[in-house]
Amino acid sequence: MVGGDRTALNPYGFEGTLAVGQEVKTETPVSFVRKGAPQMGKLRSLATGALGGLMGAVLMGPVHVMAAKVIRQHPLQGEDATEKVANAIATRITGHELQNLEKKKGGEIVHLAFGASVGALYGLLASIFPVITIGAGTVFGAAVYVGAHAITTPALGLAVSPIENGFAQESVEFASHLVYGLVTDGICRLLGDREDKTDIPVPTCTNSPRL
Repeated sequence: MVGGDRTALNPYGFEGTLAVGQEVKTETPVSFVRKGAPQMGKLRSLATGALGGLMGAVLMGPVHVMAAKVIRQHPLQGEDATEKVANAIATRITGHELQNLEKKKGGEIVHLAFGASVGALYGLLASIFPVITIGAGTVFGAAVYVGAHAITTPALGLAVSPIENGFAQESVEFASHLVYGLVTDGICRLLGDREDKTDIPVPTCTNSPRL
């Protein structure tokens, strides 16, 4: 002790000079802080997200059909956006356009691949930024609807705008995307790593130490 002062080493490793009578206190935080995900944890998040996105994409079809029946909405005529993408890819690779049945199969593959890819991205981001899981995946599903269905596909000329489709048709599309988000998030929560949260105490002082 020099000049009435003392040197203290707190449990967190900083060393400071404190006046006699000063105390260092620790408090339990009110929130959890997400640790940086290790490499294997990130791969697991990608895999569970991809699986969730794949299952969500599979269920979108039946939900779409059932919702359309409930509101008595007739299916749209012409090629689906995914069929157009599949045909464009096949034409670029083989030099030949797909036949009608091949377009249906190709469109389904594109739909499932897109769902799995976006789901993998969601799984990874959710492991780093848990706030995006708000709404149990419904916010995510709505974001996919807006970003992919309402903006990107019309901009690329793959589909008409939601305004042209009308409220009834778009309500079916929106509902199916909400289901996609719910299923993707549910699989991520069910199979994801839950040992990635830690309670990190933050030191506080009754009086500021003189370092």
